[in-house]
Amino acid sequence: MHLPTFIEELYHTDQVITSDKLFSRATIEMGEVPLEVFSNPRYAPEELNRMIQHEIEIQEDQHQGLELSKHQKTLIRKQIYGQYANQKDPQVIEGVALTLAEGSSEKIYRLFQNLGNFHTYAPTIFLESHELTPEELRHKNQVQPHNIAFQYARVRIAQVEFTHTLRYEMTREEKTFGEVTLPCFTVAWEIEPELKEDPQFVQKGVVMNNGQFFIQPYVQENGLVDPNRSVILFHIYVRIDPLNVVMETLKNIFIQSEAKNALDELVRALRKQVQ
Repeated sequence: MHLPTFIEELYHTDQVITSDKLFSRATIEMGEVPLEVFSNPRYAPEELNRMIQHEIEIQEDQHQGLELSKHQKTLIRKQIYGQYANQKDPQVIEGVALTLAEGSSEKIYRLFQNLGNFHTYAPTIFLESHELTPEELRHKNQVQPHNIAFQYARVRIAQVEFTHTLRYEMTREEKTFGEVTLPCFTVAWEIEPELKEDPQFVQKGVVMNNGQFFIQPYVQENGLVDPNRSVILFHIYVRIDPLNVVMETLKNIFIQSEAKNALDELVRALRKQVQ
């Protein structure tokens, strides 16, 4: 996965440079959205670990269920990482985008807590969104910590439609900006492994969906914080099921273009909600 650095670039250089455009601080403040959909996304650590575990299970099955030794597992890990760690993953859509929003970080964070409303924020991307209730989770023997929430969603990106249940982890951190201390938030998500085979909330068409929203107060060019504006960084990493026919037939340049459109729409939809 790539390491998104748009916020650092903006604050250190007063501009953000993507592969095809330079965005000044002034144009970002006026509403332009720096975004990048990477042409050479790499295998994520989670995907590599999934491949390692899968290979371990295969070899243990071949040995009548006997557990492999620590040394054997280490060799498998080295083999998988050596083969795939720096390779492009053709099934991945990975993108990053930056936007400013008129609202405090607290206000924007509250929008992300309404997981069931995502289909109203960006209806062409989230075709369906449902936050699992405490009762539904109890029936599935799921424990829900205070900062964790679960969302079943039907999503479309680059004409690829898929469904899954995501586990959202929401964290708050107090940061000092000059003489003021204000909250910053991170909303991170991944597919909930315990619900991958759930018959009610079926996972279909996707292997991995990881990402983060970083929300923090906006630091202006003069170094002062505007508590009524926030900077938001989106980072998405979606790995489509290798058996997905649509992904196989679409050209890479088209996928990139459509993914950019989807990411741009998601950013602008969120910004509209906090106006």
